[in-house]
Order: sequence, then C-alpha cells, then structure tokens
Amino acid sequence: MELEKKVKERTYKQMLLVSMISMTMMFAGLTSAYVISTKREDWVNFEIPQAFYISTILILLGSLTFYLSKRAISNDKHSQTTVWLSVTLALGLGFVFFQLEGFSSTDRFRPLLYRRKKQYRHLIPLRDHNGAYGTHVRRTYRIDRNPLATPSSKVQQQQQTGA
Repeated sequence: MELEKKVKERTYKQMLLVSMISMTMMFAGLTSAYVISTKREDWVNFEIPQAFYISTILILLGSLTFYLSKRAISNDKHSQTTVWLSVTLALGLGFVFFQLEGFSSTDRFRPLLYRRKKQYRHLIPLRDHNGAYGTHVRRTYRIDRNPLATPSSKVQQQQQTGA
C-alpha cells in the first residue's frame, strides 16, 4: 500500500514536470513567432486600449483576494472570508466591465457587442497588388428588419445610374 502511494506521487510529479516544460516550450515558440512576425512587411501595428491594462490588473487583484479568502476560511475566519469574497466579486465585475469597454473601443469588435441604429461598423484591411495589407477602409452595413423588403430609393437610384 505504501509503495503504491509513493509510485503515484512520483508519477504525478513527473507528469507535472512534463506539462510545465511543454507549456514553457509553447510560450517560447509563440514569443519567437511574435518577434519574427513583427519584422514582416504585412504586420499591422495596433495599440491596445487602456481598458485592457486595467482589466489585467483587476483580474490579478481578484486572484489575490480569492487566495486570501481561501486562507481565511481555512483559519475559520468567516467574516474575513465574506469580505474577501465580496471584494473578489467586485473585482470580477470590474474585469468584465473593462473587457467590454476595451472591446467596444476597438472598431473591429464593436459589432459583436452592440448595435447603433441597426448598423454594424467594420474596419476592413485591404491588400495591395502585391498581396500585402495596407490601407484600411471603414464599411458600414445596414441591417434591415425585413430582409425581403424592397431597397430604399437611394439604392434604387444608384442601381439605375449604374454607380
């Protein structure tokens, strides 16, 4: 019985070591791919919205407060546990808020979050004649409530003029 327990512990430690090494290798591979890809001509630089930095700080603080609540409950301090879990909940809600704020501040993800007057806005990258990404064009799509309805008079005029 004792031997089986030691074998299981050793097996678990080896599995943990292998998984940690594989995660480190994957992180190194993704980091090198990022560094190499930034040197390419078709790499598109973008600025990360400030809301994502705030949400990162909030989720890290939420992890810390959750750890503190686990420690308080193991020491039978129920009032501290309630306080730390309440703070964790507030930080989690703040995280969700700032994630939505960050994604709504970028044109690319705005259609996923909300609509304004049934219009969706997209930032569409266009390729030049060499196939490299270059200029960006804003397109606005209007979604009609009735897709079988006839087009508006402006669209009909454009169709008649051939524009």
